[in-house]
Amino acid sequence: MGTVIGIDLGTTKSVVGAWIDGKPVIIPDSIGRLSIPSEILIQGEIEHQEVFVGWESRTKNKYQDNSFVVFAIKRMMGKTNLNREKWWYEYPQYTISYILAELKCMAEEYLNQDITDAIITIPSHFDLNQRRATLEAAKIAGLNVISLLNEATASALTYFSSHPEEQKIAVLDIGGGTTDISVISWGENVCEVIAVDGSTEIGGIDFSNLIYEWYLLRLKEKYNILSTNITKTVEVLIRDQIETVKKELSDNKICKIHLPYIEINGSFLEEEFALTQNEFERISRKIIDQIIRLIKDIINQHNITSLLLLGGASNTYGIKERILKELSYTPSKRVNTETSVAIGAIIKSASINKFSKTLVIDCLQDNYGIGLKDNVYEPLLYKNETIPRSISKEFTTTQDNQTSLSINVYKGQKPSTSGNTFLGSLEITDIPPALKGVPVIIVKFDVNSNMDISVSAQIKGNEIYIVKSVLKSQNGIPEKLLNDMSNKVSFWISKRKMRVL
Repeated sequence: MGTVIGIDLGTTKSVVGAWIDGKPVIIPDSIGRLSIPSEILIQGEIEHQEVFVGWESRTKNKYQDNSFVVFAIKRMMGKTNLNREKWWYEYPQYTISYILAELKCMAEEYLNQDITDAIITIPSHFDLNQRRATLEAAKIAGLNVISLLNEATASALTYFSSHPEEQKIAVLDIGGGTTDISVISWGENVCEVIAVDGSTEIGGIDFSNLIYEWYLLRLKEKYNILSTNITKTVEVLIRDQIETVKKELSDNKICKIHLPYIEINGSFLEEEFALTQNEFERISRKIIDQIIRLIKDIINQHNITSLLLLGGASNTYGIKERILKELSYTPSKRVNTETSVAIGAIIKSASINKFSKTLVIDCLQDNYGIGLKDNVYEPLLYKNETIPRSISKEFTTTQDNQTSLSINVYKGQKPSTSGNTFLGSLEITDIPPALKGVPVIIVKFDVNSNMDISVSAQIKGNEIYIVKSVLKSQNGIPEKLLNDMSNKVSFWISKRKMRVL
């Protein structure tokens, strides 16, 4: 096996690196930057569109007509939006593939070799569809994913590499689009994930959106400007300013939004609007409440020695203050938040190539089971159980002479099937006719280290598993279309390499 790169595929930024000369090395871009924006810029008419990725997208005029900036697309992973005019939302993994292709090119140029294998980090709470969409994105970009690694686990690997004396820590990773909380133990070069929780709906983008809505309300009050009056270009300008204000609020009691060069409906926005830390704390209280609940729910069950705070959005005003006030923890930030996730992925990649003896033991992030009659849900795999894992259970028929049976698979922790997420069905046929309750059907769940789940069924007495099916991603890309996307990204890579030369 050749060099295995480690990739931190983030909502707002992405990082790539490799194990070089006995240590993890972050691969910089051509001018030394350690990360790229997780965004693409599409320009031109539909028939002749050009795609620019990462920092290159920032060098183009994103305000011109027929320009579309696509950011935070990671939040849509595992979903589809069949808007044919905007292909970048139809299958988000296609858009993500361009970001992965850019990272792949950076690694190949730095290492002067072809790269095919990678460890890619994802939020701990990514579900089956989101994980498989990530694998599809990598495939389109020409990458073979050796392993998906939880972001919190990756950061813990980085932390333990310089703090091996710690035994059990909680890792709170607040990224641009997701929040993860994990309890992780360390000992004898073994990094074990004991418990995970989180949300793919809480992140830095939500804080930005709150400020944006707050600003729109000021515009309505002062200028009678509504959100419908704001063009795409003006929105981009406003959001750029809001990102600056959000960061400055971490260190300043008051920040001002002043955009006098913008004209909307004949009015220049000459008024300054001041946002104070107290006001921001008020409008963001619900989001921070959700984060605090996530932490409380998980750390109250475990005796942790330290709370590691990571992710770009963890610097948002009010988060550290609330953690200290309500949990009596002083969050530790003894790792570089920009690169810690990628370094953890690199450490994991080193273990693949036998350069490191570190072993990562992961756990399930949810319950998985089947639906029984009367809307009853029976889990077979439970949240926080160690993976890989395999379990079997016997079931039977509910009617006389029943010759077929549907096994409906769900994910979730509610007692009823209607309260959980349906994942797919297995159809069992050719059951020998018999009285109800006599045939025995053995259902087996297998989950691998990537948390990919397969379900199989066997009629007892038959040595062959008559049904075996990996649960299909509900929003997966058809094979023919996936190959077409791969060809387009491959062509984009060749054009990109020519521009670099």
